[in-house]
Amino acid sequence: MLVACGRWFRQPHDFEWILSHRSTRPLHGVIRAVFACATLLFALCSSVMLFSSRGPSGVAATAWVCLLLVAQVMVAARWCIGPMPTQRSFLAFAIFADIGLASVLMLNDPTGTLIGSVLFSVIGTFCTFFLSARWLVAHLAWSSGVILIAAISAYRGNTEDLATVVAGTLAILAAVNGVPLFVYVGWTAISRDARQALFDPLTSLYNRRGLSGALTDLRNQTREHCSEVVVVVIDIDSFKHINDRLGHFVGDAVISAVA
Repeated sequence: MLVACGRWFRQPHDFEWILSHRSTRPLHGVIRAVFACATLLFALCSSVMLFSSRGPSGVAATAWVCLLLVAQVMVAARWCIGPMPTQRSFLAFAIFADIGLASVLMLNDPTGTLIGSVLFSVIGTFCTFFLSARWLVAHLAWSSGVILIAAISAYRGNTEDLATVVAGTLAILAAVNGVPLFVYVGWTAISRDARQALFDPLTSLYNRRGLSGALTDLRNQTREHCSEVVVVVIDIDSFKHINDRLGHFVGDAVISAVA
């Protein structure tokens, strides 16, 4: 179990392929719309807090929530307009969302903070789509820490009894950690199958389907940068004689060696 977890944690993260895969799927528009709506949900929560009796008190706290509100609306608009963000933009969005949500929740009372921490599951789901396993683990550790701090504050403040705090904390931790992990496992399996469908199992090179997509991307890049493309065709001389005399097993080995 530990070996499998370690392998999962250290697995390489091919952002370019992931972005290309997500961008060419029929659900591409739906994914962008969902994250835009989720960001607007954060903005709605921030705006409601401004008028809540338990919301931020003082000029500094109110100004901070207003700043986050404006930033959240801008990020939501960015999800709907323009090209897909870069890897750094995705990472910056996740960090901003984690810090922003935690800071807004901490301005509330401990019980409200504990309940609002469920929103961390939305950020965790975002991490499963575009970020590596390491960043997902970092997010889960951050959100779990915020939840535990809120739970301890709720118990020490005598706002809830111990049994209620423990039960609520466990339920929220299960949702905040379980939902992103289940989504990550599902997306990883789908991505692995999708990637295998683009490569030849013998040579690990692009098959016809993968080559078609790669050539399309290459053509778009050459048009964008006004560059040229060189195509090299390699043939194995007398390959039929190798198959006929030594068998297809040896022929496959020759193909793999050349590839």
